[in-house]
Amino acid sequence: LPTEFGLMTKLEELYVYELPELVGTIPTELGSLLSLFELQLRGNSKMTGSLPSEFGKLQSLEYLRISDMHTITGVIPSEMGLLPNLEHAYIYCMHGLSGSIPSEFGLLAQLIELELYDNGDIGGLIPSEFGLLSNLRVLALGHNYYLTGSIPTQLGQLSTNLHVLELEETQLSGTIPTELGALKSLGYLDLERTQLGGAIPSELGSLSNLVELEISSSSFLEGTLPSQLGQLTNLQKLFVHSLPGVTGSIPSEFGLLSSVGTIWVYNTPLITGTIPTELGALDNLVYIWSSNVGITGSIPSEFGLLSSKLEEMYLYDLPGLGGTIPTELENLRLDYLWLNDNALTGPVPAFDFTYLIHLHLDNNMLTGTIAQCGSAEVKADCGGISPEVTCECCSICLVDSTDVPSMTPTTSVPPTIIAQLDILKEIYDSTGGTTHWRANNWFQPGVHFCDFDRINCVDNAVTEMRLEDMLLQGTIPPIIGMLSNLEYLTLEWNFGLVGTIPTTLGDLKNLQHLELDDTNLTGTLPSELGLLENLRYLEIEDVNNLVGSIPTEFGQLSKMEEMYLYNNDNLVGSIPSEIGMLTSLEYLWLSENMKIAGSIPTEIGLLSSLKDFVVRGSTLTGTIPTQIFGLTSLLRLELDDTNLSGTISTLFGKLTSLQHLELDDTLLSGTIPSELGLLVDMVYLEISRISALQGSLPTEFGLMTKLEELYVYELPELVGTIPTELGSLLSLFELQLRGNSKMTGSLPSEFGKLQSLEYLRISDMHTITGVIPSEMGLLPNLEHAYIYCMHGLSGSIPSEFGLLAQLIELELYDNGDIGGLIPSEFGLLSNLRVLALGHNYYLTGSIPTQLGQLSTNLHVLELEETQLSGTIPTELGALKSLGYLDLERTQLGGAIPSELGSLSNLVELEISSSSFLEGTLPSQLGQLTNLQKLFVHSLPGVTGSIPSEFGLLSSVGTIWVYNTPLITGTIPTELGALDNLVYIWSSNVGITGSIPSEFGLLSSKLEEMYLYDLPGLGGTIPTELENLRLDYLWLNDNALTGPVPAFDFTYLIHLHLDNNMLTGTIAQCGSAEVKADCGGISPEVTCECCSICLVDSTDVPSMTPTTSVPPTIIAQLDILKEIYDSTGG
Repeated sequence: LPTEFGLMTKLEELYVYELPELVGTIPTELGSLLSLFELQLRGNSKMTGSLPSEFGKLQSLEYLRISDMHTITGVIPSEMGLLPNLEHAYIYCMHGLSGSIPSEFGLLAQLIELELYDNGDIGGLIPSEFGLLSNLRVLALGHNYYLTGSIPTQLGQLSTNLHVLELEETQLSGTIPTELGALKSLGYLDLERTQLGGAIPSELGSLSNLVELEISSSSFLEGTLPSQLGQLTNLQKLFVHSLPGVTGSIPSEFGLLSSVGTIWVYNTPLITGTIPTELGALDNLVYIWSSNVGITGSIPSEFGLLSSKLEEMYLYDLPGLGGTIPTELENLRLDYLWLNDNALTGPVPAFDFTYLIHLHLDNNMLTGTIAQCGSAEVKADCGGISPEVTCECCSICLVDSTDVPSMTPTTSVPPTIIAQLDILKEIYDSTGGTTHWRANNWFQPGVHFCDFDRINCVDNAVTEMRLEDMLLQGTIPPIIGMLSNLEYLTLEWNFGLVGTIPTTLGDLKNLQHLELDDTNLTGTLPSELGLLENLRYLEIEDVNNLVGSIPTEFGQLSKMEEMYLYNNDNLVGSIPSEIGMLTSLEYLWLSENMKIAGSIPTEIGLLSSLKDFVVRGSTLTGTIPTQIFGLTSLLRLELDDTNLSGTISTLFGKLTSLQHLELDDTLLSGTIPSELGLLVDMVYLEISRISALQGSLPTEFGLMTKLEELYVYELPELVGTIPTELGSLLSLFELQLRGNSKMTGSLPSEFGKLQSLEYLRISDMHTITGVIPSEMGLLPNLEHAYIYCMHGLSGSIPSEFGLLAQLIELELYDNGDIGGLIPSEFGLLSNLRVLALGHNYYLTGSIPTQLGQLSTNLHVLELEETQLSGTIPTELGALKSLGYLDLERTQLGGAIPSELGSLSNLVELEISSSSFLEGTLPSQLGQLTNLQKLFVHSLPGVTGSIPSEFGLLSSVGTIWVYNTPLITGTIPTELGALDNLVYIWSSNVGITGSIPSEFGLLSSKLEEMYLYDLPGLGGTIPTELENLRLDYLWLNDNALTGPVPAFDFTYLIHLHLDNNMLTGTIAQCGSAEVKADCGGISPEVTCECCSICLVDSTDVPSMTPTTSVPPTIIAQLDILKEIYDSTGG
């Protein structure tokens, strides 16, 4: 590719792809194409080199696709996170890439699609910053086998737009975050083949737009299948299989999955119970598969009700499934019906062979005759002398077990002396080489075993076997111990590897390197591994099925340099004191073994070469042994998240090489010793969440001038002031001081010297007083500033904050007496995404028009509960990236600007509780097609009608228009087109007319409708409302007439119809609270099941209320609602 392409500086679109003979590197000169908005480089399979960091200069780029070029190596440049207009990023099937996913991608505010799947050695964590990508619709990170860590909970913030989340075939661990339940737009979720554990969250049942869900092939998930998944009425495909730890039954609620076409529940043997009869109601079912589960009972006859859409039914290998095959199945137009290997009895039904391709009935106890087979492949027990089934047309007649002699298999034992090729063949066959491995050349014609992929030899002897991430499936055969020259063995990242660790590995006397992590191996750690006298590196992590303790024999591994035995949830016992014999050991990681208990052995002090000692995430008790303080080579010490007690010793000052120290989440007490300040090489220090720690923060911390990260938070007994000496930490890029509720004094102005600081969080310390130092505006690299819930602060927001050119998030909310004006200089913060200044009750003046200059990146603007006045600037309409705007409870006046209708990415808009706003609700707000929540209420000066254009808000889920009495006109019929509406509330407004019958078209998503206290709302209640699946329907205190419709009480919790002129009978109430005019001598409504019957107005003297108050006889819930609304609930 010519470097001269970089001279075409007006180029806007460049497509160079599928040129299989193109060689060379990607020219860095392409970084000069500043007008480029689309770039595609894919399928040029012979290109080499790396991805140019210069791509970060392409400021106009909107679409980037780089894929299917396996000889491109290196990392994904972090500079790509600087592309302000990038909307579509596709970097996939690049098998030569390595490194991690840049956290800077979290800065791509316009990003809609991010596909980074199947990229070779790309690993590390999913950046939590992805939670900031509010426009993201597609996040595809699957098939990155080195991707580790947990799923960031921050992804739950992508509730507005995220539609596709693919994380399959990764090493992700931890639990499935409940926060994913907030992703209301999610349509596709794939969590197949991961290391995720814990229970499947019931919150996934809230994903109302989910179309496809796959949670399968994970050995660590447990608990039951949540019944709440039955709420997913849009779900079309459900895959929950190969989950050996999941128990319970198939929920009957799955019968509510009205859209589902495919259900797979198989290879989950602890699933028990019967097949729910409710599945017979699934009118759209096409494909059902259940095998190798513990189901009992019989096949429901209700399956005969399944529609003609059903094509394939697989219910086989279910030893507990008995009874007869329902004759109702004769009605089905199936292509495939597999009922083999069950305990079915009785005659074979007369199936319709018009469509059948496969009918498998073998290995049951069926009887009768199969008279005709059509063109189908039919398997049955129709062979032998006395067949169970008579079938002349069957393709395969199996022999009845009574016709053949029993055979006892002999034990398969490998010979003692065997050729290396045979050993490799045994390994290959035992781990699914022909069926599961990734593409390889093993046992191909003409290939010598020393030339096998992932094998190295010396003098025709196998010395290295690197089978990591090869999709091995099966067991490690004991014969592997006969590869006597083997020095290097890696089997990690093969989730299908099961069975025990062979004791014969102890025979590999030359082995130096062994990795078995991220597999599904079971059993104990063999003591025989202690015989590996040449072993230098041992890694067994994330193998959660291992049990037992760490063998004391590991103390014999005299050459051991690195030992990683962490994140093995079921290991028990204590740390063997024999570990102290490993005098060559440099790295010892025993973290995240939650069942490892006991104390830290004093013999750890004998490991004079030790650099890393990591035991976080265990139940270790006792004190920190003083012998540790003699380890002068120690660089990293992590003792956090343990039950260690005692004091933080002054002897820590002897660990002069220490760079990383974590003591958080422990039972330590006493004070923080000033001697920690002697650790001048310290880079990372965390002392947090320790309830008994007292004293003050030592001023000597200012001596740790290499410190980059300092976390001192949630220490409720810490007193004293914030040391001004922290201003000397010139390398510090993250500082967190929060929740230290007894600290006093002020925020040091010396913080302005922290020139490397990128992240600052100071919060929840109400006894800190004084002002926010203006010197903080001198921090050139600050990106995230959080100073909130500091109720002792006063003064104004420094205008110098407008100089923080790199600032992305500024949260200064709920800060006591902070007041004054919003600095107009904030308009210079071009990278700002979040500006949260709400709940500062003394913030005055107008909203600076200069905020309209933040059009590129500003996503959140929160100014609620302030004293801001003046008008809402029309300039806010230029904030094209704005997703959240909150102007609740201010002193703002004038008209609501029509320019807000230009905020095309707005998700939530709240303009409410302001006495000074006037004019009408702008019809232009109907242009906000991404809006999900609209709150325009408690605006006594606003007039006009509810715009019919609100019916164009296709994404809106919540609309509140209430307590605005000058709003008149009718309820727009166009609101009946809002397919995503969940919650509508209008009360105490001047609406007239009737309830639109079009409201009956609102989808099953609608849960709550509040149209009450509308004296001008009359007419009849539309019978179309009977179609809605509402939880709450309040139509009280209106002027409604006519009969009460036959509401569906399946879902209703509250139905309020009182204080109208309705008639008729309410025949049943379900479990709902129903209020109606059904009391007195001559009730308007007949209702024996009503919770609250109010007295008809003809039975009591007329009363003219002096003020607008609730009626004399009123439900307690209504009283509480009035209190809630009146006091700003």
